[in-house]
Amino acid sequence: MTTDPAQLPWPEPWAVQAFVEADRIQHRMRAATAGTLTEAQQVSREAVESHVVNAREACRRGTKRKRGTSIELAYMHLHAAKIFLVDLLPDAEFEAVVPEATARIAMVLSPDDPRRVEAERVLNNSHPERRRAALKQVMETAYDARDEEYVRLRDFRNIILLTAIAILLTTGLLVAVVALFPNAIPMCFEPGVTTAVPNQPPQPSVCPSGEHQQPTGGDILIVAALGAVGGFLGALIAIRNLRGTSTPYSVSTALAVLKVPAGALSAIIGILLLSGGFVPGLTNLDNQRQILAYALLLGIAQQLVTRVADDRAQQILDHLPSKESHPEAKTS
Repeated sequence: MTTDPAQLPWPEPWAVQAFVEADRIQHRMRAATAGTLTEAQQVSREAVESHVVNAREACRRGTKRKRGTSIELAYMHLHAAKIFLVDLLPDAEFEAVVPEATARIAMVLSPDDPRRVEAERVLNNSHPERRRAALKQVMETAYDARDEEYVRLRDFRNIILLTAIAILLTTGLLVAVVALFPNAIPMCFEPGVTTAVPNQPPQPSVCPSGEHQQPTGGDILIVAALGAVGGFLGALIAIRNLRGTSTPYSVSTALAVLKVPAGALSAIIGILLLSGGFVPGLTNLDNQRQILAYALLLGIAQQLVTRVADDRAQQILDHLPSKESHPEAKTS
């Protein structure tokens, strides 16, 4: 085995499984072509070998492609190799593949789709050569549909991560500015305004960092930190409800990354609205513990906004194969 790190596969399950799948296809092809081949079968054998080589190459770390592109390229080549392998399979193995292909087409096409109706008719009744051609078309249609679903999943994950980065940068800039200029966006409450008692001196402002006459730079840092903790708690609750998947694109992780900075920003905005009296009945925060508790609660409340992303993620996952026990299921 090569010791060159650039020639080794990505140290991730998808790459290792793709390598094993490539070996399995190659050995199956060799077993199927042990005898004399026709010219057409020889061409199919060369196609299988080419796609297997390209699939292995896509899995190696030495390539300059992005990880997501490598994943898609590897499995597309494996799918193409499986399609050409149909031309080489003995009749017994061919018959064994038909039920699986029929199940695949049923997963991606509706029962009244003309392509599915015709494919099922040909696979069940037609001449052997026509059945092989129909099987290859069915496999190609099923693989293309599933590959598109995983490309969509990858794009969605990237959008979530970019949104999380944008919120993080926005929140970080806001926290930095307010920490330097605390009076620009005060996070404090004035209990004396709503609970004034005759002949009692004015009470100091109640801030996230304690009782002060003036806001301090640490106030917004405390609110943002508690909001981030609340966002993380909300992520744990939301991710628990997502259907599990072995896809190499971790949507659950992306959603968790989104909710943490969203929680921090939600807490800052929420405390600002409370201190400004925009929420009737909730403006009388007269001690530090109440402010801290509301900051944490507002961080969890980001779920009301990010729930849209959770629902969209679930919709995409629902269209993916429910059985993902091998590499083919990941992008098929």
